[in-house]
Amino acid sequence: MTYFLIIVLTLAGAWADARGFTYAGQVWVDDRMAWPPLGAALVAYAAGLICYVAALRFLARVADVGVGLQAAGWYVATMVGLALITGDAGTWSWTDRLLALASITTLTALIARQS
Repeated sequence: MTYFLIIVLTLAGAWADARGFTYAGQVWVDDRMAWPPLGAALVAYAAGLICYVAALRFLARVADVGVGLQAAGWYVATMVGLALITGDAGTWSWTDRLLALASITTLTALIARQS
């Protein structure tokens, strides 16, 4: 159950952070701040942080994982979420997709080797 919670909280938090990035990209319109996207970005980032901290609680129960590896795992999940939310991954060339897969694979291998 602990591993399940780690995965669910990581994916939910990374998804929230990815949403925050998409909202943050809409904050400045014609050199003026747009308040609704700013508020949405802040709420999304807050939700992502809450999930991240909760995931760390359960992660600490099962492994002594350093901060760099925690961040690497979060980074992978957030970047995948961002690519899915924006739809950018669907427009990538095969080379771009292979590079993304190689990046995810190497970071995942690093995480696994250090755990």
